[in-house]
Amino acid sequence: MASSVFGTPVTDAMLRKMPEYQGKNSISQQDRAKVALDKVNAEGKSLDARNLWRSCRLDLGEPTS
Repeated sequence: MASSVFGTPVTDAMLRKMPEYQGKNSISQQDRAKVALDKVNAEGKSLDARNLWRSCRLDLGEPTS
């Protein structure tokens, strides 16, 4: 499960395939960040991350200060 928590990376190549970025001369870090935020739960990443966190918490116990 841990290997897929982050999902598919948002790259320039990925954005160039999207209709709104076709023909755009340059793709900025801000463009990639916008798409990444739009896809925050794509492929179930949010649920996978939460389940991984719970699993680690059960294995390692509650954090202490």
